[in-house]
Amino acid sequence: MLWFNLDTLPYRQGHEGWVEESVGYLEREDVFAVGGSYNLPAKLKDAWDGWYFSQKCSFNFALMKRTNYMKAMYEFAGDYIASGFTHENPAAATHQSRYLVEVAMEQYLERHQVYMLSKVEDPSWTVFHTNVHEERLQAARKRYRARRDIKRFMNVGFSEVSSDPSTAFP
Repeated sequence: MLWFNLDTLPYRQGHEGWVEESVGYLEREDVFAVGGSYNLPAKLKDAWDGWYFSQKCSFNFALMKRTNYMKAMYEFAGDYIASGFTHENPAAATHQSRYLVEVAMEQYLERHQVYMLSKVEDPSWTVFHTNVHEERLQAARKRYRARRDIKRFMNVGFSEVSSDPSTAFP
């Protein structure tokens, strides 16, 4: 399953085999999902050259096995799902009702010591969640594809070059 938000802008130059490579990583017992990068210091540890592990799971951009998704959802919210979503949302206990799926995934990652595998960004590979819509998103896409003003937003929080992502596309 590939999850992504419409306001998330993936970019790759080269990396033609990224889907096959990512699906291959999903066969590893320690990899729950392969995802994009984050706008906060979510890096848990290095995986191998060019990759890192996180126990954050963002649906801005994530590739995962359907079976992994189902296991995590039913482990966290099985009764809620079986009730037709009429019982209390278990994410409410975390004060994150809106993020049921993300809470379920992150708790599963922690409980089972599995990880979201993310590629370290460079000018040829970025995944940027903009939080902008409509005309602002169209303008952001143009600048993003032209690779204008993206370097300072790569790997935010992993280096001394950090910026407030809300100012990315005024």
